[in-house]
Amino acid sequence: MSANIKNVWAGTCLPAKAFPIVMAGVVLFNLWRGVWGEAVKNLIVGLIGTGALWLLCSSGMELLAYMVLAVPVIFIIFLVALIVFDQTLLQVSHSRTVQTEDCDQCDNCDSGCQGSGC
Repeated sequence: MSANIKNVWAGTCLPAKAFPIVMAGVVLFNLWRGVWGEAVKNLIVGLIGTGALWLLCSSGMELLAYMVLAVPVIFIIFLVALIVFDQTLLQVSHSRTVQTEDCDQCDNCDSGCQGSGC
């Protein structure tokens, strides 16, 4: 049985070999963060994606398999480049605006509202 798996692994194309390795890293990262649900989802996506890439490679559509693998990699490289060169993308704003009909009391200081703030 293990000889058969080794033959299949040796005979498949690079995308079908690289994708499960990358997804294993994603699953391990999610497990390290403690996000078990995401880890299970990524494990399922990894298994289905690896199977799909293997089917593409085994049916002679290696170019399509490379394209399927290359598009997310190029997208991730683009996003990392944006974050590296534009640090303002890392800043998260937690402001929220609450619209009320009347302004009886300020939420922050428990006093009456005066103009734009307490």
